[in-house]
Amino acid sequence: MICGDGKNKENEGGKEIKEMREVTGNGDKRKKRRRRKTQLNWVFVLDKHKKPLMPCHPARARKLLKKGRAVVHRLYPFTIRLKDRTVGESVLQDIEEGNYSTSTFTGKALVREDGFVLFSAIIEHRNDIPTSLTRRRNYRRSRRSRLRYRAPRFNNRRRPKGWLTPTLRSKINNVCSWSLRLSKLAPITGYTVATTKFDTQKLQNPEIRGVEYQHGTLYGYEVKEYLLEKYNHQCVYCKGESGDKILEIDHVIPKIRGGTDRITNLVIACRTCNRLKGNKTAEEFGFPEVQKQCKKPLKSAGHMNAMRYAIVEAMKKVAGSNVRTTTFAAVKFVRNKLGLPNQPHINAMCAFTYLEKSKTEVEEEEEENQSKQTKQARVMVDKPFRFKLKNIQKPLLIKAKGRGKHQRCLSQPTKKTKKPRIASRKKMYYGFQSGDMVKAVIPKGKYKGVYTGIVAVRSSGYFDLKDFNGRRVAQGISYRHFRLIQRFDGYVYSFGDGCNSPGTIRNSSY
Repeated sequence: MICGDGKNKENEGGKEIKEMREVTGNGDKRKKRRRRKTQLNWVFVLDKHKKPLMPCHPARARKLLKKGRAVVHRLYPFTIRLKDRTVGESVLQDIEEGNYSTSTFTGKALVREDGFVLFSAIIEHRNDIPTSLTRRRNYRRSRRSRLRYRAPRFNNRRRPKGWLTPTLRSKINNVCSWSLRLSKLAPITGYTVATTKFDTQKLQNPEIRGVEYQHGTLYGYEVKEYLLEKYNHQCVYCKGESGDKILEIDHVIPKIRGGTDRITNLVIACRTCNRLKGNKTAEEFGFPEVQKQCKKPLKSAGHMNAMRYAIVEAMKKVAGSNVRTTTFAAVKFVRNKLGLPNQPHINAMCAFTYLEKSKTEVEEEEEENQSKQTKQARVMVDKPFRFKLKNIQKPLLIKAKGRGKHQRCLSQPTKKTKKPRIASRKKMYYGFQSGDMVKAVIPKGKYKGVYTGIVAVRSSGYFDLKDFNGRRVAQGISYRHFRLIQRFDGYVYSFGDGCNSPGTIRNSSY
């Protein structure tokens, strides 16, 4: 019995030791827990005068908040403010900001001087600006024709030098405004901007070279002449069965639906078919074979070529002479060397190549000592690759939504109303405005539970709740059940693993 009890005690002791090993770091549970913790962005810290200090680990921020030494200053990105610390009493390190932009997303990363990643984010730009401008233009022209007729003016305005479309200006403003915001939250000393350049002709024909760049699809033709000869002077839809002899240029994918003036998106159609088609695509109109001939549009490549220098110049106005540039080839080399996926925030981390600076140092020391040159060359290659996989956090997803509409006319007059629907100029109702991030505690009813999302206000006091993707989750909820988390600032925030993983609304039982 004693031996049996001793064996049982030994077995129990062995189990305890095994569990202790798993907790102290020799098991897989400890490693998994560490890996989860390193995926969080570090917390921004401000002193008592709202001056930026070095970011801290989330665990450190929890301790400061629990002890009462700090208060929450902002939720997204999460920022705390210390009550008993100033910049003069603190030690600051150099932090650099990396920027990598595409036509749809911009990745941002804050990296410490030793290569440790402190913060990463992905900004999703707006692509609905052309649609909004077209709708406003149609309202304006309709109103002009109803009230008093005036011939429209098109050629009385000149575009200034360096003019960019409203969509491109919006994207550049997003990049610069967030650089300015982060500079108020962290002691950033330098900025790196990755620029990309696309050869649009080589994207269509990889074998092109020399004089072939001057001999494009329309070489020796006008646009309509080329299309008429390509489609044998007949409508591509009815093949001349409508009897309409007036042939017009038609967009396979209408411009209002995202189509372009690229020659592969243009066909010849008679006026009858063109009017019947309207704003439909060729596939929706019943001709999928016509739409198959359209090649992938080069709108994204054109946007990047147009923004390439504009982003750098705009960043210099924000950060002064602390802006450096790098190329996509250098970013891709670092990313492939580390075996990382192609995501905007990861490309922003890999933008810190330091090749220009290190190469200059190598050339200066080459004349003094050959051994020093070898050592510095090794640093030149190793310095960009100090990022560790566990240091790459889950990025903060930031979606640009705009700050509202200037237009007051929401709909055209109909036979029933006979008056246009005009939006109210009042935005705030019962202490909330549309776009505010709120927490809803609903005690009973169909939507019982605790929610965190975006509110859409109504003058009646019964609001709707949406998730971070704009989908309605609850409607007709009294304003008394909402608690404000963060005011709307033109952006919607969530967390995810990359630009293809949007955040979802959170719900728990009441």
